[in-house]
Amino acid sequence: MVEARTTLLSRISRPGSAVDLILDRMGAMQADTRESMAEIQANMGAIHADTRVSIEAIHADIGTVHADTRNSIEAIHASIGAVHADVGAVGAAQRSSREPDTQIGMLGNIACA
Repeated sequence: MVEARTTLLSRISRPGSAVDLILDRMGAMQADTRESMAEIQANMGAIHADTRVSIEAIHADIGTVHADTRNSIEAIHASIGAVHADVGAVGAAQRSSREPDTQIGMLGNIACA
């Protein structure tokens, strides 16, 4: 059963031989690589979490800016509406102030005739 699990390299290596030392070093390198990969994955997870938190904060800021902009636009619309109302009132006042002058001028022309 042990022979079924052995590889060609493990069959030709003897304890302490150069091949055995190379296989040991390769196994250690593989273990180091696994550890490094695990650390990298953990760091990537932390970076991902930090990025997610940053993106959520940016979205909240965008929402605040959007609400502020909407409020400003509504205030501008209200101001424009007030200006239109004032312009309408001034126009009506000008029209009403001219009407008597026009009628007086017409009466003056009739009187001179």
